Amino acid sequence: MERMTDTARLLDQGPEHNAEWAVDDQTRVWQRWLLGWFDPAAMQCYHHRHWRKEFGDLRFPPLYPMAHHFGHALAQSPFDQAVCLTIDGSGDQHTAVVWRKDGDALEALREVFIPHSLGWFYAAITEYLGFEAYDGEYKVMGLAAYGRPDPELQAKVGRVVGVAADGIEFRVEPRYLHHGAHTWSGRFTDELVELLGRPPRRPDDELIRWHEDLAYAAQDALEVAVSRLVLWGVRTTGIHEVCIGGGVGLNVKMNSRLFEHPEVDDLFAQPLCSDSGAAIGAALAACLEQTGARPEPLRTWPWVRPGPTTTSSACWRWPSSTTSGPTTSARLSPPSLPPAASSAGSKAGWRLARGRSDSEASSPILGAPTTATRSTPSSSSVSTGGRSARR
Repeated sequence: MERMTDTARLLDQGPEHNAEWAVDDQTRVWQRWLLGWFDPAAMQCYHHRHWRKEFGDLRFPPLYPMAHHFGHALAQSPFDQAVCLTIDGSGDQHTAVVWRKDGDALEALREVFIPHSLGWFYAAITEYLGFEAYDGEYKVMGLAAYGRPDPELQAKVGRVVGVAADGIEFRVEPRYLHHGAHTWSGRFTDELVELLGRPPRRPDDELIRWHEDLAYAAQDALEVAVSRLVLWGVRTTGIHEVCIGGGVGLNVKMNSRLFEHPEVDDLFAQPLCSDSGAAIGAALAACLEQTGARPEPLRTWPWVRPGPTTTSSACWRWPSSTTSGPTTSARLSPPSLPPAASSAGSKAGWRLARGRSDSEASSPILGAPTTATRSTPSSSSVSTGGRSARR
């Protein structure tokens, strides 16, 4: 895989893609826009205009185009050796890449290309369920914990996300997401509505069991597809440390399933998995390309605020009836909960101080809503390690 963005390769792959798939006129318009966006002259104009807006008429620095997934991969690993997965909606022509990191070297082992995108798939389900794509995916992840396996729904989702002929990679059927009429959403086609058999949920509609089960089916399909790809990398390289980057890596439930697998010894998900993190990787990649200076392994997170530490004597917190702020009591060892935890409307969860995983850093947090608002799964769900509670 090249480090530099290759516009010529995108141009070459366009006719091949359109010959393989029944591409409609609307998709061709999007393709032309995408190629125009990656045109070097267009990039120069775009960034120069924004540079002047922010800094005035200062000398404009040179631009060094970098391959999107290479930037994700370069920014993410604190390990000396690791299997790295970069996975998102799309970056250049890629939707997922499995990398081998050995020292400061990165080698692309597998590349998945447009239109087979798990990021696009999950964004489509996000909008189908009435949330905003590229923003509400965490709500789908939380909603999935309320769902149960529905064989009929899982079979339908399986027609959208399947297994490649090699038994390792995933394949996404583009006619349900990208190629075809889009009278409901720009993220999925009308054919997906026909397949699922129910109209998409409007944002103000009530969430019902069917929505929960669809979220479950989508989350499970994502986890199965990513697990298969990552475990192939682990078995192929013999490396048992895994790194995750790209927007799909923000799915902490998926990451916890990977971490639980006996063949994975450790897992690191870049805190800035999405494109804000890729900007860091792009800067490191440009430095490497121009000077040969290689980035040191990640040890600290200067761009992430880890939050305050919490002592072991001040971990349980719940609203007090006599004070306006929270009160504290002595820390209780898990899994016991104080009596207040069973009161109506209470929410309980575990906190890890500054990312530590030892028992002294574990902090259960207890709270109760102050107003009688309707609680929905999307607003009250807690991300947990392990598989969905109702599996």
